Amino acid sequence: MQNQRLTALIATLSPGQQAVVEEFVKDLQKSTRPKINFREALDEFKRKHPELLRLLAQ
Repeated sequence: MQNQRLTALIATLSPGQQAVVEEFVKDLQKSTRPKINFREALDEFKRKHPELLRLLAQ
């Protein structure tokens, strides 16, 4: 059920927004920290990918 809701939500995003979400998920998967919390992951993603976020905001 959760996967279906997430998929439906992502499907409503523009292709550019979907690309940012995909990069964020890949970044989460690469994390070497055992139990990274969402907020820490988001902050780290913002530091690593400011250009993606700038494009998303346009």
